[in-house]
Amino acid sequence: MELLHPATLAFIGCAYLLSSVVKGVTGFGALLIAVPVMSIVLEPATAIALTSGSVLVSNLWQLHDSGCATWALRRFWSLLLVLLPATVIGSQFLALVDARLSGGVIGVIVVLYCVSRAFPLGLSIAPDRQRFTDPLVGAVVGLIGGATILSGSVLITYLLALKLNKNEFVGAIALMYLVNSIPIYLTLSYFGLYSLEELVVSAALIVPALLGFSLGRKIRDRVSQVRFDQIVTVLLTAIGFLLLYRAF
Repeated sequence: MELLHPATLAFIGCAYLLSSVVKGVTGFGALLIAVPVMSIVLEPATAIALTSGSVLVSNLWQLHDSGCATWALRRFWSLLLVLLPATVIGSQFLALVDARLSGGVIGVIVVLYCVSRAFPLGLSIAPDRQRFTDPLVGAVVGLIGGATILSGSVLITYLLALKLNKNEFVGAIALMYLVNSIPIYLTLSYFGLYSLEELVVSAALIVPALLGFSLGRKIRDRVSQVRFDQIVTVLLTAIGFLLLYRAF
């Protein structure tokens, strides 16, 4: 469908509003939900490009709103230090990697992890082990995210294993998304995937993104830590199965 057709604009606006409500509650979901839904009426590359403005603005707001920006920088500095250059390297292969196949592999890992959370021996990582795990996760997420734009579920899985409280989780994921997304969007720009129409629509999507995030944020305030963990796990499981479905 034509990007500026009223029906197309209404569809992607509603898709982004809904996904941003989810992001406001859980700290993630805007990109993982909006892109597949928007891809129903748009080319996937166009759908990804349209998220740039709203992703950057909403993650900056989310990071500030969490009150955990300084804490997240101090705790995850080694992960971020590796994440940025790894994303730059991975983004050089953006046009070469089969995103569906790699997404399927990630989907298997995510679903298995979510299933493990239902048992007492579910994966848990102690804070003193982060000096080893943070650089490794930063490298893996950067390379995967740069090449396929599918790193979100890996980050979410890792942060769940660290047993953060809900505000720490939301702040940390926003900071990591920011560092991971900027090189990807610059690469898309380098490949000429932004037209004037796409830039205008991308800027316009900031409005439903912020409205949806504000509503979701109010819902999160009313949700207990246990319920928050359950919501995140269920949503992550659904995303894992979605990645598997798209791969096969």
